[in-house]
Amino acid sequence: MNNILKKIGFCICILLLGATSPGFAQEMESQAPPSSKLGLIEVMELAASQSLNVLSAAQDRDVAKGRIREAYANALPVINGGTELLYVSDSISRGENEQATASVSLNQPLFRAGSIAAGIRAAKLYEDYSERSIDSARLEAVRAACIRYYDVLLARADLQAVSETLDLSKYNLDVVNGRKAQGTATNLDVIRAREQMSNNQADLLSAENALAIARMRLFTVLRLPPGSPIAIEGELCFIKEPELEGAPLDIAMEHRPDLKVLKTQVAMQDENIIATRSDRFLSVDAVGKYSFIKPESPLYDDWTEEYYGGVVFTLPIFEGRRVSGRMIQEKAVRNQYQYAVDQKNDDIRLEVNEALDNLKAAAQVVKARETSVLQAKEALRLAQSGYEHGVNEQLDVLNAQVTFAESRLNYSRAVYNHNIYRIDLKRATGVLLKEINRTNENN
Repeated sequence: MNNILKKIGFCICILLLGATSPGFAQEMESQAPPSSKLGLIEVMELAASQSLNVLSAAQDRDVAKGRIREAYANALPVINGGTELLYVSDSISRGENEQATASVSLNQPLFRAGSIAAGIRAAKLYEDYSERSIDSARLEAVRAACIRYYDVLLARADLQAVSETLDLSKYNLDVVNGRKAQGTATNLDVIRAREQMSNNQADLLSAENALAIARMRLFTVLRLPPGSPIAIEGELCFIKEPELEGAPLDIAMEHRPDLKVLKTQVAMQDENIIATRSDRFLSVDAVGKYSFIKPESPLYDDWTEEYYGGVVFTLPIFEGRRVSGRMIQEKAVRNQYQYAVDQKNDDIRLEVNEALDNLKAAAQVVKARETSVLQAKEALRLAQSGYEHGVNEQLDVLNAQVTFAESRLNYSRAVYNHNIYRIDLKRATGVLLKEINRTNENN
């Protein structure tokens, strides 16, 4: 009976430990099934949380915690304990004897010319660096996921356009067959209509395959199963971008996380220079030691105590210019980081200006393509009506169908490009992630 109760208690403990462990909770959270439908915001949220680059960058948080703990430890005392067992040979007076020692020593830094404080500041700056690195990784992951999302919408719009074009070619074939039955169309007209329909059927198969590949690429970016039945919500449509609250370049300089990463590196390197320079100056330590010793002489069996304490002043007099060499290295690294900041400023200016110009031009292209679709649709209607009434030739209808299909595909591509340039502008100004935060606040 006791054995049974012990086994039951052991099983309950195992279950409780497994259910309450942080690793178990995190694993269950990471394996939570995604929503059955994905819109743009859901895609952005998944990319920001599930991207491997983001998860890798998030490990810097633990690195930052370790650095802060290590930096503070440099200001704390170091206490060591030890034992010694010595065999002492003195054949003239006492022969072979043993000496045992147990001791505890303490070393407390009192003054390091600013190196300890600089190390703590550098560790805290690394904490900021890790958060900025995570934001930078999230920004790039969200942009990549948005592009894949719009790839799906474009492929779906192309599939719809090709499907409707196939319906038009089927309708045209029915008209040609009807006219042939009346003796007003030839076999050549029928062959042309069938060839047009066959080409459209091939285009439909290609469009279906393109949509499947686009979905698979999106799911790969989001780390979802490629064959997942999750529905992708949304339609490819023209969205006028609202005006930014301020000058785009100023917004970018304030919000771009990759620029903040580089600036933080410069600040950390400044602290490293201070810490390196401090090795030239005086350092002060409080030291102490307590020892419990068994003398080597057989005449004394009792243990004796020894202890001392004091302050140690250390002033470097000559160190072979090692500190000078390290200072040259640290300053050179600092200059490299500053050049990287300057280069990033130039890159951001270029990216923002390019995004603004591309977005403006894309909006104009969308309007032009929309007009082209309306004109091609009207031309197709007139060609079909004229052919049915014996005014136009069949080639007029076929050419009008091709023109209408191409105009629709061109319009979809123009709308797609406009949406991508919208994403690029938000990425260039660093406000892309704010859409996720704004949606979460509204919910």
